[in-house]
Amino acid sequence: MKSGLAAALMFGLLAFAAGCQRQPASPAVPVPAAYLKQGEISFEKADFGQAVIAYENYLRQTPKPKEHDRVLFRLALAYAIPGHPTHNPGRSTELLNRVVALFPQSPLKPQAEYILRLQAESENLKTVNESTQAMQTELEKTRAGVRERDERIKLLREELDKLKKIDLERRPSRPPNK
Repeated sequence: MKSGLAAALMFGLLAFAAGCQRQPASPAVPVPAAYLKQGEISFEKADFGQAVIAYENYLRQTPKPKEHDRVLFRLALAYAIPGHPTHNPGRSTELLNRVVALFPQSPLKPQAEYILRLQAESENLKTVNESTQAMQTELEKTRAGVRERDERIKLLREELDKLKKIDLERRPSRPPNK
């Protein structure tokens, strides 16, 4: 019985020791690849704030990988989305220009060029809209000035008519003798 107890105790100690043994770690994902994966996941979920952070970190840590055109393009889109805290049209334009300049063979180049044209047209429309609004403001001021002058002319005419009437009433009805 003592040998059975000793065997059970030995078996328990071996099982405990085997359980405490460190398991080999799973291969760690390199940090840049983790940033890329996080950027992709965040972008797909429309979490553009997190996508921007992950993509920017990826770009800083990987100076010249082949995926840069895709990352630059997606990062530009994340910056281009209005209404998000990351909205930065200037940065978006800069990144799209980098896609066009650095990756002339990229399948994303035509899309980047198209978006750049749209952004330029949008800026032109904003400028035209601002000019139109300024001109409308000036037009309203001019109209108000014209109305004011017309009212003043009307009052002056009425005053002139009153003065003419007074003058006619003062004049003698017969011409003076000479």
